[in-house]
Order: sequence, then structure tokens, then C-alpha cells
Amino acid sequence: NDKRFVEVMVDGESVFIRFESVALAQSVDGSNIAEVGTFVREFGKLNRLLSQTLTTLNPPFVIANFFRDIQTAYINLAAEQDFALGRTGGKKITDKMKGNTMPAMKAIFKAEVKGKEAGNKYDKYWQEFKEDGAKIDWPYGASAELIQQDMENMVAAARGEKKVKGLAKSVFNFVENTNLAVENAIRLNAYVAAREAGVSRQQAAELAKELTVNFNRSGTHGAHANSLFLFFNAAIQGNVAWFRAMTKRADVIDENG
Repeated sequence: NDKRFVEVMVDGESVFIRFESVALAQSVDGSNIAEVGTFVREFGKLNRLLSQTLTTLNPPFVIANFFRDIQTAYINLAAEQDFALGRTGGKKITDKMKGNTMPAMKAIFKAEVKGKEAGNKYDKYWQEFKEDGAKIDWPYGASAELIQQDMENMVAAARGEKKVKGLAKSVFNFVENTNLAVENAIRLNAYVAAREAGVSRQQAAELAKELTVNFNRSGTHGAHANSLFLFFNAAIQGNVAWFRAMTKRADVIDENG
């Protein structure tokens, strides 16, 4: 009954990890997440619909989100690599990333949609990227088979072989999964650049995961806040990342006189 222990599976066997902090152990196994009541749960459904309308149901959002993520990522990386205690370990990686986001995205699409390789170095790194837990999941996620079926449905609908309802659903799913690929492309680019610069897999994964907004992370009452306030988690994390970047830059300037 010791709350400092967390059970995990290693090679099919149950293993217990003991943490010194109960709070840390609970944050790892998710037992600290506050239960959501009926009102908040129902209100959250409305907020999720509004969120989807502005993001996954809005194709132009993909383009805007792509360029916004790149700008945010480079700002955060500039701070990380200039600070001795940053996640890059003082390694300069931004120059190595130039022109590599699209090849990274291509590898993600090929692997997740077609089940094939893009024929570049990101094929191998994408698998390690996922193994290391760096992949960011969009609120909606579909299997590779479902994504491929959606694409086939869109083609069939364009040929008049599929009903409009099926086309709408396929477009909806495709836009969401496009957002997923866009969200991970710049992260994969940073992950590979960090790895090639000598950063460990674990540290490179942390860098990639926290590069912009980590949608897979929220606080004890994150579910409540996200249900009541639109994009609450993204807004808080975005501001924290910005202040973190600006603070680190000031520290570097002070240290150098």
C-alpha cells in the first residue's frame, strides 16, 4: 500500500519502481488526477467541440500551426542551447535543423499512413523517437489502417464512388492526423539534431517532448481547467515556455557579463 511504488511492465514482467516522493509517484501513475464531476464532464464536451472546430475541423489551421510551431521551437531552442543547464546540454543544434523539418514530416507520414519508409535517416529515428516517449499525441489518434482507409474513402468520394457523409468523416480524420504529423515533425527534427550532436536518447526525447506544448501533460486539475476554459493547457504551457526561454537568456547574459 506504499504510494511511493509504481508498477510497470518490463519484458512482460511486473516491476515496481520506488520513488522518494509520493507526489512524484502519483504524477507518474496518474493517481493524482482529480475526478471530474458530471457538470464539468458535460461542459467539457462542448469545449472539445469548440476546440475541434477551431483546430482539427479547420484545415487552414494545419498551415498556421506548422509555422507557429517552427517559430516557437526555434525560440525555445535558442534559449536551451545557450544555457549550460538547458536540455541540449550546451550543444548547438539549430543550424543542424535547417531544412530538415519537411524530410522529418515525410518520414512520419510514410510510416504512419502508408507503413513504408521515406528513404531518409528519419525512418530509423522515428521509431526510436516513439520508443523514447517523445511522440506527442493529438487529442484524437487513429491507427495507420484507419488513416489509409480514410484516404481511400476521399479518393473514392472524389470519383463519385462514395457518399458525401463518408467523405466528410474521412476529411475530418485526415486533417486531425495531418495535425499530428505536423506537431511531431519539428520535434523529430530537433530530436535527431540533438542525437547527432551527442545528446543522450533520454535527454533528446525530453527536449523534443517539451519543445513547444506538451499535450500529453497536465496538472492534477488539468481536466477541470480544460473543460471550463478553452485551450487552457496550451495557453499555460505556452506562457511557461516563453518565460523559461526569456529567463534563461537573461541568465546567460548575466553570466557572460
